[in-house]
Amino acid sequence: AQCGLGVTLKLNAEGEYYVKRMEKGGPSERSNQVKAGDTLLAVDGQVTKGLPYTELAKLVLGEEGSHVTLTLLDAQTLRVHKAKLERFPIDARVLEDNERKAVGGAAAGAAGAAGRGGG
Repeated sequence: AQCGLGVTLKLNAEGEYYVKRMEKGGPSERSNQVKAGDTLLAVDGQVTKGLPYTELAKLVLGEEGSHVTLTLLDAQTLRVHKAKLERFPIDARVLEDNERKAVGGAAAGAAGAAGRGGG
């Protein structure tokens, strides 16, 4: 089974992925290093801006217990930091939901980013 980080990533108007929400009890939430609103800059050193969702998924998903390092831009402090997370089994429906939304194209992502406000 695919293992991930318990995080929902969305595309913003600039073609960058940001953390929409985290799964309760998942690696992202437990790490206290990832926050909703953070911009994902890289996965294991590979820049994610402009990547299709399917390519991003290949970087994020992997073997259970394996590690991945996210480079994130904190939405509040605008500081760049790294979070090393351990992959764990994720609900496949979360992935399917993301992929369905990704098919909607960048317009849907841009509208979502514009609507999220400063929260």
